[in-house]
Amino acid sequence: MVDASRLRCVRCESVLDRGGDASSSRQSCEKLTSVIRLVRAELRLMEAALAGDDALAKALGHDVVAGWATFTEALQPTRDALAANPSGSAWGARFFVARDPPELVGWGGFKGPP
Repeated sequence: MVDASRLRCVRCESVLDRGGDASSSRQSCEKLTSVIRLVRAELRLMEAALAGDDALAKALGHDVVAGWATFTEALQPTRDALAANPSGSAWGARFFVARDPPELVGWGGFKGPP
């Protein structure tokens, strides 16, 4: 079970550390207290993430919150690992989508299978 308060703290600190304002941070935190849907980061989605927020929003079919991407230096290696082993997505990265309205709010995942 995911500790929503921990996600809330990480997200708020992340937004504020990158120059986000308290209002947008508070709004992001409120979204994270709702149910989060995990979307498997397939190759097409990772390529869209590298292309930018607009491309990713189109690929996901809903909005992308500004500042969703933390640890951006991992986007390209994650994409490359998926290209080399498409079945590796089962234990790979996930996009975190807040519901109502659905918006991408972050990403993370597993380094590999247990």
